[in-house]
Amino acid sequence: MNDPVTIGMVATVAVAIISFLVKMMIDDFKRSVGKVGQQLDDTIAKFDDRITKVEEKQENDIKSVQRELSSIKGDFATTFVLREDFFRSMNGVEDKMRTMDGKLDKLLLKQ
Repeated sequence: MNDPVTIGMVATVAVAIISFLVKMMIDDFKRSVGKVGQQLDDTIAKFDDRITKVEEKQENDIKSVQRELSSIKGDFATTFVLREDFFRSMNGVEDKMRTMDGKLDKLLLKQ
């Protein structure tokens, strides 16, 4: 074993084996990183799809609420009466009732 050629050959074989094992480990690491990268890309694509669906649903909901608000605004004039308008209308009704009362009194007094 003291022969320099034998020691050189053993050292060369040992370096070759270690180099081969290191190369295999590096290749395995690269494959693992590649798989993780692919999984990450797939996950990002899924999240993008989910976000797109949520945004579309949100836009549809907003449009629906806007339509409902527009229809409510259109019904405001016919559904709700302002206080002043109500009093004005009631004053008109009271005036007509007074006029009718006066006419009835005149008719009853003539008889």
